[in-house]
Amino acid sequence: MLKYYRNKFIISVLFVVAAVAIEIITFNFININSRLVFGIFSLPTYLGITAIYLFCIAVFLFIIPFVIASVVIGGIILLLQTIVSFTNFNLWITHMDLFDLTYLSRAHGLGEDAVVGFVNWILLIPFLMPLILFLAVSLLIVFLYNKKANFPSTKYNALFLAVILAFTPFTVVLAHENRYSGLFVDTSGPNVLRADDKNLYNNLTHKNAFFKKFGTYPMYFRHLLLGKKFGISRSINNSEFFDYFSTFVPFDGDNSYWGKLEGDNLIVVMMESIDEFLIHPKYTPTLYMLREQGINFTNFHAKSFTEAAESAVILGAHPASYNLFDWNDLGSTMNKRAEVLTELYKFSVPNQLKINGYQTANYFHLTWDDFYVRRDTHPLYGFDSVNLLSDVLEDFYQNPINEDFPYGETWDYPEEWFFMYVIDKILPRNKQFLSFISTINAHMPFGPDNYTPQSYRNSLIIEQQDFIGAVPNYAWEYYKHALSEAMLVDQGIEYLLQQLKERGIDQNTTIMFYTDHEAYGSGLSEILKEGMSGKRRIPAFIYSPKLQPKEITKFTTNYDLVPTIFWLLGIEVNSRFYWGNNAFNDKESIVVSKTGGIFNDKFFTWDGIEIEWKREDAADEDFREFQQRYVDYLYWGSYFDELFRGNYPEIMKYI
Repeated sequence: MLKYYRNKFIISVLFVVAAVAIEIITFNFININSRLVFGIFSLPTYLGITAIYLFCIAVFLFIIPFVIASVVIGGIILLLQTIVSFTNFNLWITHMDLFDLTYLSRAHGLGEDAVVGFVNWILLIPFLMPLILFLAVSLLIVFLYNKKANFPSTKYNALFLAVILAFTPFTVVLAHENRYSGLFVDTSGPNVLRADDKNLYNNLTHKNAFFKKFGTYPMYFRHLLLGKKFGISRSINNSEFFDYFSTFVPFDGDNSYWGKLEGDNLIVVMMESIDEFLIHPKYTPTLYMLREQGINFTNFHAKSFTEAAESAVILGAHPASYNLFDWNDLGSTMNKRAEVLTELYKFSVPNQLKINGYQTANYFHLTWDDFYVRRDTHPLYGFDSVNLLSDVLEDFYQNPINEDFPYGETWDYPEEWFFMYVIDKILPRNKQFLSFISTINAHMPFGPDNYTPQSYRNSLIIEQQDFIGAVPNYAWEYYKHALSEAMLVDQGIEYLLQQLKERGIDQNTTIMFYTDHEAYGSGLSEILKEGMSGKRRIPAFIYSPKLQPKEITKFTTNYDLVPTIFWLLGIEVNSRFYWGNNAFNDKESIVVSKTGGIFNDKFFTWDGIEIEWKREDAADEDFREFQQRYVDYLYWGSYFDELFRGNYPEIMKYI
């Protein structure tokens, strides 16, 4: 009997040791600036909370019947921890993000981002070692136990189980009370919505901050098993809600730019993964020329997935805790309020332009129908047509432009090819139009095994000597492939400019370019860019023959593009419906990212309170302004959560 309990105890202890080992490996690989233990290991700040969770699991493994059952269940739990931890490590090195349930609604993104293109499978070995050692030692114990130990009688089992069950709740409650009374002492910061770590633990307000402070087991127990979502939630009353939106506050700015592009057609090009180092005077000359001759946002930043970057410029806004591209959120909303949704999105860029005289708005993306359900969402935002890969394949099969075009992933088709088939919709004749184009060619994965015939031809003219000192040798093949893909985008834009000129509308068409996110594929942005803020700086520029070259040097984000283009077009709107600032004033934005922290070019934080990075010349007063801007976002986000979840078409009269 004693041998039985001894073996169960050893297996429970082995489980705890293995779980802690995986946690140590995870935290040290991720390097999230968390607590150092013995000056060596990085672990959650509140290590005691993790200990409580592991203690409860260890007790469970101890009291369940049969040693082999403890080994199997413990092994399954450790396997899940290993999978989640390795996934988190790979998400971190590309997005500085961690896995949560929203990834299940972006199956394409998870498949590409977490598996293909940048994963170093050799690094899976250290994550697996604790699990392997646990199973090896535990199974050895089972083998020896079956030969030498007797299973205890039911009487002894019942007695021991009663003692453990009586003791465990007392221990957990004691630890729980200690957690609230002794561990949580951080009450700094101005934001009442997240004033201390107790609130962080209870409400999961900031995912990365939660992970840093509490670790894997508390995070996924509360998120997966209890079903809690990450994000800010705040209850507001109807009076507060209506007072906010009914107060008309126009944007302000440099009047010399007000209405400078009035009456122009507008093309918006969201460039997939076109980072700063992919715009080159020799290899992507069209993009380079348009950037240098237009309004260039030299301090433009974002940290988001493609869908959020897209909604930022289609809507100029995004709810704090509501996912516009998650069918679980969107679908339930559509079913409840289908008759008012079109009116609800009256503030969107397509709808506002059509209200102000534009005759058509159309969307274009070289991808499949099920990629972020654009076929369902974008008509609600005001687009008259959504043009995807499936819309042109029939024409392509009947009249192929080139026999060597591949038939495979969406990014296997050149951007220029897509434009040729849909050019009459991108540039409709005799209509004032908005065309929104999301490019695809520079999408990861990058590497020598991922060339298409077209990008391979581009790669043959790229000379490494043009990048000496800028691209290290070990990253050259990945960079060359990324640049060859960017050249396809450049060639597509060159074709677009030619068509504008041939149709005689080049002088009254404005093109606004911005990148959705950094070129994280194969870790290129981490390798080729420096600084916490610099790694998130990406291209954005506005070109029109009516504009003189100008640099916008203040910190800007994708949300700032909407008020800026409205200002240039001479369209007056209520600024309370939009998160960004006009680029032609002195107000600076901050990035509040669900996937990559809260930051500007002076500070980086996970929660708006604890500084993870600070620019050398940043002052305390700057941080107070930074925090105030974050507080403003939290309140603004709560209003938009209510707007998207409720039935408030009457609010749109205040736009």
